[in-house]
Amino acid sequence: MIKDHNLLIFRRIIEENAIPLIILRQTEIVYYNAAFDRLMSVLKSTPEAFVKKYITETTDGELCLKYASKEIFFNIYSTTIDQTYQIFQLINNTEAKIHQHNLENTIKSLHEQEKIRNHFLENLSHELRTPLTGIIGFTDLLKYTELSQDAMTYIDGLTQSANRMVQTLNSINEFTMLISDTVTLVNETIDLEKIVKKVCNSFYYQAKAKNLSLKLSSEIIPDIPFVSDGGKIEIILKHLISNAIKFTEKGSINVSYHLTHSECTLKIEDTGIGIPEEKLDEIFEDFKQLSEGYNRHYEGSGLGLGIVRKLVNHLGGQVRVTSIISKGSTFTVTLTNRTLKPEKTIVTPKKSRSNSILYIEDNYLNQKLLQISLGKLYHITLAQNADDGIAKVKNRDFDLILMDINLGKGMDGIQAMKEIRKLPDKQEIPIIALTAYALADDRQKFLNEGFDDYIAKPYTKDEIIHTINKFLLQ
Repeated sequence: MIKDHNLLIFRRIIEENAIPLIILRQTEIVYYNAAFDRLMSVLKSTPEAFVKKYITETTDGELCLKYASKEIFFNIYSTTIDQTYQIFQLINNTEAKIHQHNLENTIKSLHEQEKIRNHFLENLSHELRTPLTGIIGFTDLLKYTELSQDAMTYIDGLTQSANRMVQTLNSINEFTMLISDTVTLVNETIDLEKIVKKVCNSFYYQAKAKNLSLKLSSEIIPDIPFVSDGGKIEIILKHLISNAIKFTEKGSINVSYHLTHSECTLKIEDTGIGIPEEKLDEIFEDFKQLSEGYNRHYEGSGLGLGIVRKLVNHLGGQVRVTSIISKGSTFTVTLTNRTLKPEKTIVTPKKSRSNSILYIEDNYLNQKLLQISLGKLYHITLAQNADDGIAKVKNRDFDLILMDINLGKGMDGIQAMKEIRKLPDKQEIPIIALTAYALADDRQKFLNEGFDDYIAKPYTKDEIIHTINKFLLQ
């Protein structure tokens, strides 16, 4: 009697179960519950026809059923009892499937939007940098002419304004790279002292304009190789020193670095306005500034420290800040000295007999700027496009080639560089990408394509001479 009662309860549980269930003995239907019967009514089918069409001994997985131009998705779970009976349960998965489909479409749409955004930013950056190259370049040349004191003041104003535009562009480019997860890290043995000095020197006039002293000190044990990403470290230093100068009205900026076999420590100390303790975490948030609104005291995009934290995290390091109001702030960056031994790229300087340079560039103003800037130091030959440049390389010997990337009609600079590499006896000519494509990872992208070096527009006269002289010994 108890057994019969339990059997009735068990049968009732299965019968009233909302999950469609059918039991087979081979292909013979032994039993199906009410939920399965209701499903057959919806599909306008019979259990026998359904089994014949959809269920076999190996059925186990996903099933898509169509009716009235709609789709129902089921996950079929099969269980065998006593090697005789097979129980099939049909779990309705339609809502989850629709959600997954919508999610996939959303992700696809976001990827498309990201591509459009990145393409827009890339073109915007290029279009802004091209005229900025002329503005900064010709303004820089004016400094070497005889001008009145007033004119020199105007030129300094032009230079500062143009440089601020470049800094904002760089911040936007770096931020876009970081949020789109397209960061690529380079493992290379770097000269830390050279990088820190280069960055500090680039801020010399900015600090001088505010009567601030910019001091540099180091603590390096000799003969310790430092393996990291030099380009990313340079960006980190630029943002931290720029931030220190911006928020310091009097006193000094002290930059120090310490290198051991295990780690590198960078420290930037200022005597600026300081940061309230409750705001120390906020300053690393994107677009966050301590002074906001129409009456904010300090200009900027609010991206710099957010970029610093993201880059430091990508390098596996830490950034810390301590501060005292009206006394100053100290930013400390600790980076791991990686043990990976990178492949060494040896650049052998080539002794030049004529210092002859071919500049392949379609923009007339950029041609004139470079010709005026470098014409007294090198023999400059101009080419209007890729075909013209390749023809000149075939017929003449050049010690170095400066290559724009966007050359208008025909081949771009990357294609032109690769065609020149195919020419007999021309494979060893150093080819430098000189371009307004200057997103955060563009340098590495062009080096990976095969260029020997990379110069981003806008550039200064000193920058381009320094890069050229790495390949041509005077």
